[in-house]
Amino acid sequence: MHCRIFFLSDPRNRGRQDLGCPFGCRSAHRRKRSTERSTAYNRSPAGKLKRKLRQEKRSGRSPPSPGDGGQPEEAPLEGLELQAGVVEYVRVVTSLVEGRGVSLEEVLEMLRRSVRQRSLARERRIDYALRTLKEKPP
Repeated sequence: MHCRIFFLSDPRNRGRQDLGCPFGCRSAHRRKRSTERSTAYNRSPAGKLKRKLRQEKRSGRSPPSPGDGGQPEEAPLEGLELQAGVVEYVRVVTSLVEGRGVSLEEVLEMLRRSVRQRSLARERRIDYALRTLKEKPP
């Protein structure tokens, strides 16, 4: 079949395509059929939809769900806008880590203390010190 090595078999097995030589043809045939099944599924409408959703998830884009109107719910945090689902997720994970119930206000306060935007521009240390002194004099 795969390697064209012929071996003796029972005459009743004539015409069977699932037999292979003992040197790995059976596993090669199984892999080939698996690839064919996957290809056929991925070309079907259900497979195309699933593949599209998987690729959107991988790229970081989330498909709009039918009931949300296309706009995610936002929770403002002093100029920083976070998705409400993300804030809720952080609250649940923090509760599990700390072993106690954590309120939404505690999470927002924690994020307010820890989140800050860093400058993308590179500057010398002296320029940074002078700029911060101008912005926040002692």
